[in-house]
Amino acid sequence: MPEVKELPYLSGNDIPGGQTRTLTILTPHEETYEMNGEEKTAFNLLVELDDGGKRNWSVNKTSQRILVALHGANSDTWVGKKAKVYTLSQKVSGQDKKVIYAKAERLN
Repeated sequence: MPEVKELPYLSGNDIPGGQTRTLTILTPHEETYEMNGEEKTAFNLLVELDDGGKRNWSVNKTSQRILVALHGANSDTWVGKKAKVYTLSQKVSGQDKKVIYAKAERLN
C-alpha cells in the first residue's frame, strides 16, 4: 500500500450528487500544514471506499463530532468502523464547493 500522504484526498467529486457512499476507516492521522504563515493541524482519516479505492479524508469539525457520537472519542478505536458520507454544496472561501459530511447513522 502506498504511503498515506501519497494517496489522493476524498473530494466531493467522489460522491455523486444526492447520494451517499460507505467508507471503512483504516487509519486516523494528523497532518501539519501552513496557512497564512500559521502552522495548523488537520485531522485526517485514511478510508477505503465502497469500490475498494483508498483516499485520505480531511474530516471537518461537524463530521468529527458525528463520528465521536457514533464511535467514541478515541479515534484509534474507529479502525474498521464504517461511515456513510454525503455532500452539501456550500460557499468555502467565496467559492461553491461540495463539502463532505458524515451521516449520523451507525453501520457497525
